[in-house]
Amino acid sequence: MLNYLRIVRPINLIIIGFTVLVLPVLVHPAMVLISFEGFVVVLKAITLTLIAASGYVINDYFDQKADAINKPHEQVVGVHIAGKRAILVHVILSALALVLSFFLGYHYQNHFYWISALILVVGLLIYTPFFKRTMIWGNVLVAAVVSILPWWALMDVAQPQKEFLIWAMVFFSFCSNWIREVIKDVQDVEGDAVGQYNSIALAKGVASATQLVKWSWIALLLCVILFHFMMLEHQDSMALLLMAGPGVVGWFPVWIAKNPADYKRIARLMKIWMILATIGFILLFA
Repeated sequence: MLNYLRIVRPINLIIIGFTVLVLPVLVHPAMVLISFEGFVVVLKAITLTLIAASGYVINDYFDQKADAINKPHEQVVGVHIAGKRAILVHVILSALALVLSFFLGYHYQNHFYWISALILVVGLLIYTPFFKRTMIWGNVLVAAVVSILPWWALMDVAQPQKEFLIWAMVFFSFCSNWIREVIKDVQDVEGDAVGQYNSIALAKGVASATQLVKWSWIALLLCVILFHFMMLEHQDSMALLLMAGPGVVGWFPVWIAKNPADYKRIARLMKIWMILATIGFILLFA
């Protein structure tokens, strides 16, 4: 059972579910989760976490050769769980997510829910065998999938005056996840070559990919700071600290990274930045 839990990345799922639950409540403080509307919000969170979990499982299935090199001590599918069993888990999780998305579409009278859920499920299914073999589109797909989270959470809930915050969250989520995917490609370059995948690190070299990470990171950091001081009527020092502080701290290790272990730490720093920045955005909604 523990191995099944490992392949769905429980910490990531908790972050996704928590974000989808908290954002609507902050937009509508009067909303009570112990109500029918609250129940629907919980279903939103469950649907998106199921989609994410199914994506993690099918990615591990296709990544068995690469994982044997990139993370031999962490590999689960193909070592502790048979490939066929992983496919079955993926199908069950995806089917449950699609059923719930149809209910959400019916409740809100909005076809976006089941259409986006279907696109996400199919996109994650073909990500490794197709998109990951392209230099750019694999990273773009992953970033786009993650960036849909705030939109999914707040659609049919957010007030018009809060829409710019939603799009700011979408933008930050897309850019930060894209940068993190490039970092992970640098970290996994040896295994990706064996798996016959393509990436910026493989096509252009590790040095070029590292330069791209350096300048993309600082560009995103400047965007966060400019957004805070130019787009917000009322500045929030705690929100700014959470949204920009980790980005400043995490940027410096990029300049001295030399081996896969260094890039693994940098990828973790980016994840910490993403989490704390999300909390910062939540403070702006409150």
